Amino acid sequence: MKILPGSLKHQKGQILPLLLIAMVVGALLIVPSLQYVGTHVRTGQVLKENVEGLYAADAGIEDALCRIQANWADWSTTPSWQLDYVLPGNPNQMTVEVTANVTDTILGNKIVSKGTNPPDQHTEWLSINTAVSSTPSTDPDHLGQYLYTFVSTLTNLHTSTTHIDVVWFGIQAGTFFIDGSTQYTGDCAAGFPSDPDTKTGGGGNPLLLIWGDTDNPKQLFTLGASASEIFTFQVWGPTPDAELPSGITFYDAVMPNDTDKGAAIGNNQYAYLLLTSTATNQNGQQATITSHVMIVNKIDSGNITGVAKMKILDWQVTP
Repeated sequence: MKILPGSLKHQKGQILPLLLIAMVVGALLIVPSLQYVGTHVRTGQVLKENVEGLYAADAGIEDALCRIQANWADWSTTPSWQLDYVLPGNPNQMTVEVTANVTDTILGNKIVSKGTNPPDQHTEWLSINTAVSSTPSTDPDHLGQYLYTFVSTLTNLHTSTTHIDVVWFGIQAGTFFIDGSTQYTGDCAAGFPSDPDTKTGGGGNPLLLIWGDTDNPKQLFTLGASASEIFTFQVWGPTPDAELPSGITFYDAVMPNDTDKGAAIGNNQYAYLLLTSTATNQNGQQATITSHVMIVNKIDSGNITGVAKMKILDWQVTP
C-alpha cells in the first residue's frame, strides 16, 4: 500500500514515549545492578582482608610454637612464665600481637597444669603417683578400643595425719569412664564413692573425673602419717600413642583439707598452654586465632629438658 507523504507529519514524536520508557526501565535496572556489584566488591575486599588477617594470625601462632620448642627447657622452670610480644616483620602489613601462658582450663574443663612452676605447695609431703596399663578390648561393644587401668598411689610423707578432700583426673579426648570401676584399699574405702562425683566430657572432649567437691570440699578419707593408699579405675580409650609415656594423655592431682590450701600434682609429663594471636590491619579490622596446646615434656632424671611432642587441642578463629 502506498503511503502519501502528507500523512507522515502526523507521526512525529511518537518514538519519544518509547525512549522515555526504555530510559526509566534502564535506570531501574542499572541502579540495583551497580549496588549489587558494589556490594560484591566490598564483600570481596572484606573477605580478602579477613583471609590476610587469618594468615597473619596463624604466623603468630607458628612463631610462638617455634619459640616454645626452642626454649622450653628453660621456660618450663620459670615462675609465672608467659609470652607477650609483637611478631616482627608485620606480615601482610598487619600488627600481630602474640601471647602464650600456662592455662588451667581446657575446653571449659578445669585442669591442673604442671608445665612451669606449678601451684603444688604440698609435693614435699603429699604425693599422688599414677601408673597406667592398657590392653586391647575383648568387649564386643568396644572392639578396636583399649582398656586403660589407672592405679594411683596417694602417700602422706608428713609425720601427722592429713585429710583428703578431692582427687581429680583429666584424661584426653576419645576416652570413656567405666561406671563402677573404682576400687580402693585401706582408709580410701571409708569415703570414696564408687563413681566420681563429677564426670564431664568424654568422647570428643577431654574427660574430667573428680572424686569430692572442689567448690565445697569435705573430707573423703584420712591418710595417716607416712601412710599410702591405692585406688584404681578404668576407661575405654583409643590405641596407645607410642610417643606418650603412658600411651595416653592425663593429669592427676590430690587436694588436702580446705584449711590447708593447695594441691599436690602427680603427673609432670604434660603442660597445657593457651596461645592467642591477633592480627590488626590499618583500618582496625582484627582476626584472632586462639589455641590450646598440650606439651609432652622431655624428662631426664626427673628434670624437664625440652619438648618431646606438641599437640594442638583446639583451634578457634575470630571472625
